[in-house]
Parts: sequence; structure tokens; C-alpha cells
Amino acid sequence: DKVAVVDDTTTTGSSFVQSIEVLRAEGIDVVQALVVVDRSAGAAAQRCAQLGVPFRAVIVPADLGIVE
Repeated sequence: DKVAVVDDTTTTGSSFVQSIEVLRAEGIDVVQALVVVDRSAGAAAQRCAQLGVPFRAVIVPADLGIVE
């Protein structure tokens, strides 16, 4: 089976890592990580990349005029 992991928001990416690890332990192929609002400043993308899972965000703070 192939799945995408989807979350509403991320700050550190740790929920993605936990979800990916659990799904892989069950033999499920995680092909994408998607988040609506990415507040991680790149941390979530980096953590997913380390697991070989592409990461995409719909909105980042800069899209809302927020500069970190």
C-alpha cells in the first residue's frame, strides 16, 4: 500500500516522523508528507527528507505576511 501523511500544521516535524515510522513498520509505503500550514522554518521538510519522503506545505508564514 502507498499513502500520503497529511497534517493541519507542523512546528517541528516530529508528528510526521512518528507517523512515517509507524506506517513503515506495518509495511506501508509513505510516498508524500503534506501539511496545510508549515511553521517549522524548514525543519519538517528536512526531517522528512532524511526519511526519503517528499514534503510539501500549502502555506508558510511568509504567505501570510509573517517574517520569522
